[in-house]
Amino acid sequence: MNIENGGEMLYAVYGSRNRDGDKVKYANVGFTDRTLEARLKDGDYARKAAGGNWIPIGNWTDCRDEEIESKVHKLLVIRGYIKNPDSTSNTEEFEFNLTVPEIHDLVGSILNEALGLAPRPHSYPMRPEQQECCDKAVGCFENGGKRFLMNAKMRFGKTFTAYQIAKAMGFIKILVLSYKPQVFDSWRNDLCRHVDFDGWVAAQAKEGKVNFDAPTVVFESFQQLLNGGKIDKDGDRVFAGIKKKSSSGWIYDTDWDLIILDEEHYGMKTPRATEVLDALKKCRYQLKLSGTPYKTLASGEYSDEEIYSWAYVDEQKQKNAGSPEHQCMPTMKFHAFNIHPDVIKEAANCGYVEDHAFRIEKVFAAENNKFKYQSLVDLFLTKIGPSTRVRGQSWSPYHADRIDNRLLDHMLWMLPMSIDSVTALCERLKKHPDFSKYYIINASGNNTTDIKDVKAKIKRNSKTITVSCGRFDTGVTVPEWKTVMMLDGGKSPEKYFQTIFRAQTPHDKYNECLVIDFNPQRLLELVYDYCSITAKAGDSTKETIKEWLEVASLLEHGENGLEEREVGDVMMAMSRSGNYVDCFGNMRNINSACADERLFEALADLSATKAKKIEVLLGSTNKVEEGKISKTLTSKEKRELKTACAEIKEKAQTALRRIPTYLFITPDIEQNCNDIIEKGSDSDLFEKVTGISADIFDHALDIGFLDRSSLNRSIEDFGYRESQITLDNFLTQK
Repeated sequence: MNIENGGEMLYAVYGSRNRDGDKVKYANVGFTDRTLEARLKDGDYARKAAGGNWIPIGNWTDCRDEEIESKVHKLLVIRGYIKNPDSTSNTEEFEFNLTVPEIHDLVGSILNEALGLAPRPHSYPMRPEQQECCDKAVGCFENGGKRFLMNAKMRFGKTFTAYQIAKAMGFIKILVLSYKPQVFDSWRNDLCRHVDFDGWVAAQAKEGKVNFDAPTVVFESFQQLLNGGKIDKDGDRVFAGIKKKSSSGWIYDTDWDLIILDEEHYGMKTPRATEVLDALKKCRYQLKLSGTPYKTLASGEYSDEEIYSWAYVDEQKQKNAGSPEHQCMPTMKFHAFNIHPDVIKEAANCGYVEDHAFRIEKVFAAENNKFKYQSLVDLFLTKIGPSTRVRGQSWSPYHADRIDNRLLDHMLWMLPMSIDSVTALCERLKKHPDFSKYYIINASGNNTTDIKDVKAKIKRNSKTITVSCGRFDTGVTVPEWKTVMMLDGGKSPEKYFQTIFRAQTPHDKYNECLVIDFNPQRLLELVYDYCSITAKAGDSTKETIKEWLEVASLLEHGENGLEEREVGDVMMAMSRSGNYVDCFGNMRNINSACADERLFEALADLSATKAKKIEVLLGSTNKVEEGKISKTLTSKEKRELKTACAEIKEKAQTALRRIPTYLFITPDIEQNCNDIIEKGSDSDLFEKVTGISADIFDHALDIGFLDRSSLNRSIEDFGYRESQITLDNFLTQK
């Protein structure tokens, strides 16, 4: 509502126009008790960044709440507008780069939102799979369950679905914990902008105790709750320094209806996190969220009734079937680029030969913010940039078939874990002729630490590259990111897939997103790992890979141009890597919480009496997999239980790692665990090779100590690769 004179009002004024003509660069947003014309005559406005060139944009009355200005400023920042862009004393100034009408409408809508007068902008319903997840969680809780795991792919909408679960259960006191505090912006936005949660309250624990007059969601990070801890007389680390007396300490004395553990895969099983969770005794229900909870799934601690799973393949099947709710979900295109021979040659000149052979992550070795081999980095950037084009070959994403260059406008580049490397690369990109047109965002160290700053910088620039070595790889949403470039060399499926899904934000304009990896072998191995881990019970890895490739193309670029990879290429990648021993020995195949007296006696070399005692101790706590030991046990009992569990896990892992040897030398063809168990003639050979009897192996499978489905897939995959394994190659495996 516009006015002519007087009264306290919210005002917006603008100054210098930017190079885009009609767009306004700077505008002030704040209160005054005079007309805008009178305010602009004050001398301090002549000294502001616009140099006195100020003209009124709009003014509104009925804004007398003292907190409104602060609320409006926060909402502008949340939407990505830079406050005090030139770091002057003008704290009301924002950088907009919008037309006058656009600024007027924007400030007006935000003002209405701050006053509680505007309708919430979102009213979308749950998608069918979100409703299915909500119904299953509610059913679990209503039928006596106390915990639930939402194992849903990145971009599923886990935050929104978690709120719907809380709403369906009528929860009032809700606590959200995470090791990744940058995710809280997304949590707050979903809560404050959807009609389903009108009247709900969002709060930070460190801001002080809340009254819970309405459904209230309190956010806190584990880092805020922890002190360093100390070693007690028994040699155990005790985190006696939990910050119960800090500004967040009140959460330990609150009777929570629901505690939500977001990004469950990240740090939740550490002793520090365990200490916090043990202290939060007053909680009715627990909800864990993750797109990659692989360790938790493998531990067997959750029953099928306590888990809801939704994978990328499930989503894309719905999209391909024409589901309108899924058409905005981009299809992922994986592009693996081989390194240009000139770069390999230069790397050899730098000493990367034989035992120190070239790997992509070695290109970026740095110290004191400088590359060890700057010429190598510059050559690599030149070869992947738009200036390199060779007929019939494919070395650069900018000239590759089946890549839409518009998807390269805003990218996330992930480097090895080195702030020095990130800083050095940012400087080289700014100076490199092929990349100087990009605005470079350093997301490491003390540089860009808030995802809102990343969004604001992207909003201000037509092309950006955000360079990170771990920051913003989980739980953040940047709609403009349509390409993730993996330059880190890491082998963790959890970290890899969390990172690459930053490119898959729902979008009406773009139907696909890109993953670019300069380590083709690593990409194939991780696709294998991902499919092996996420395969449904009864499905082989090969079948799962085939299903995955139907909705996520895998293309390799290099001297021969473009080649599409198939199931056999993924399977053979594991043969080349020799990782079949690790596939069998992976700790995901072992669930020590299911151990019993017979296993303790056989694997830990304990007497029957001692084994029985350990089984009783294990039965007193179902939290061994989380590193938790019941507080009712004595210090001596804790040590005995920890030692026995560690011994049987080590013995089991050793035995599993030896199964490929047994499969390689036995004349029979085994396709699954039952084939090993039922071949009595080979039982002596099995025990000699692995160190455990076939009977104990059978028993460990029956009680769930060993994961039968996972081992069946490993045996089948080994059979697929066995013909490709030479004796020399096999003997070099550890």
